[in-house]
Amino acid sequence: MEIAGQPLASRVLGAVLRREGSARQLLFWGPPGVGKREAARTLAWSLIDPGAEHGPESQSLDFRWVTASGEDLRLEEIDPALADLATLPHGDGRRVVVIDEPERLRPQDGRDRLLKALEEPGPRSTIILVTDHLERVAGTIRSRCLPVPFRTPGREQLIAMLREKGCDPERATIVAQAAGPAALAGGPADWDLTVTGHELGLALAGDSDPWAIVAPIDAQFERIVTADESAERRRLRQELEDKQAQGARGVKTATKRLDDQFKRELRRFSGTGWRRVVDAAAGSIARHPDLDPARRAALLSLIDQARADLVLNPDFSLWVSGLLSRAAQIRAGGEPGLVAPGRLP
Repeated sequence: MEIAGQPLASRVLGAVLRREGSARQLLFWGPPGVGKREAARTLAWSLIDPGAEHGPESQSLDFRWVTASGEDLRLEEIDPALADLATLPHGDGRRVVVIDEPERLRPQDGRDRLLKALEEPGPRSTIILVTDHLERVAGTIRSRCLPVPFRTPGREQLIAMLREKGCDPERATIVAQAAGPAALAGGPADWDLTVTGHELGLALAGDSDPWAIVAPIDAQFERIVTADESAERRRLRQELEDKQAQGARGVKTATKRLDDQFKRELRRFSGTGWRRVVDAAAGSIARHPDLDPARRAALLSLIDQARADLVLNPDFSLWVSGLLSRAAQIRAGGEPGLVAPGRLP
């Protein structure tokens, strides 16, 4: 089994496929975006239905993919899948359960149930665990699985992988440098934000006006959220369209519910988007070849503080104004002074 850019994982999984029964509990681990989940799905189908072609939407009674529906993975989400493992598969292959992010399974929510399944796997069954954070997976779970490590690809390889995903060559170089392998888990919208952050970092480190870069960002967030409609927004939109078509009462209320949902999603995405922009800006500043070391340290310290402030600040416009005002003081050779809570310098 060959996985692009992952020779070690390819060797381990090749051995698993060659030796029947050699490993029935696997733990795929490594940084985000390096292909763990795609590899887990490919391996699952190789065990369930060897030799056949299967797309991302393919389904089987012998295949379950379990992921948390909320902050934590709960017993009722994993138990039906684990119960299936105790029975023989419907086909000639194996039963496979993939559990994404097992570290989110708390002891009180069924960790012992997972341990029992790992210790006593059913006949012709395989459990695959996938995590971006190996250190958060309980040691008792790790010890019962064959580890399959996925490594961070080199810079040139990462650029090539981004280009294969549709990122143009110039942006691929910037994104690979600023975001690392995590960029592989994103798409065009994520790449755009990373490039924006890179340009903001160059502006903060140089003499150009960072406000010219910051001003359009909120509109960029709005375009992204508008284009990526959530299931809840689709439901509310359909409800509104049905009322409009039927001439039913409640059109005004349905319109407001849809608008309110959009504003909530935009608010959530704005926080995530600003963090991505700021992280990319920090990377750009850290790698700037001509920046004075003292100024680099001051700007990076400022961005570290800005990350913390972003969590607490209810107004993103106020937050970014404070960030750029303090950065302007650093560029002028001064140091941002302490200010009263809620006040700009």
